[in-house]
Amino acid sequence: MFTLTSSQALSGTGVTFEGVTIQGAKEIYKGYHHTKYVTFKDCQINDMIFLYSPTNFENCVFNSTAEHCVWTYSADEAIFKNCEFTYVDRAINVYGEHAVIAIDVLFENCKFNTENQLSLGAVEINSGMPNTISATVRMNNCTAPQFGEMAFIPRWDSSNGAKT
Repeated sequence: MFTLTSSQALSGTGVTFEGVTIQGAKEIYKGYHHTKYVTFKDCQINDMIFLYSPTNFENCVFNSTAEHCVWTYSADEAIFKNCEFTYVDRAINVYGEHAVIAIDVLFENCKFNTENQLSLGAVEINSGMPNTISATVRMNNCTAPQFGEMAFIPRWDSSNGAKT
């Protein structure tokens, strides 16, 4: 098992994790900083992870008791293929900060699960940051959660979804 930290030891590299468990964090900003890209294949990811570079997830299982499973944060691209998300509040926060001006997120053959009847939804899209020009979210052949919306614009998005 790999425990997620805020280390910059992987700065400037591309990283691939295959067949491992990643112990994420319950607090924000934990992820692989300054990497060129990160790929997760056949991994289990527990709690929350922040993305700092283009990231691909393939055949991954997310289990989170944190606020989200993933924040796109400063990654301009995130791809989720054949992934399953089990979450308490929301699965993904599509959110750009710092130098991210356009965010592109793809979900393909993904399944979203929550038992929280008060969940707002699976994919929160917040394109209201001042430097964000656009947030594009594509969903192909995904299974919606029992509670909440598949994707939604939160009330704290200052653009009210205009950039989505």
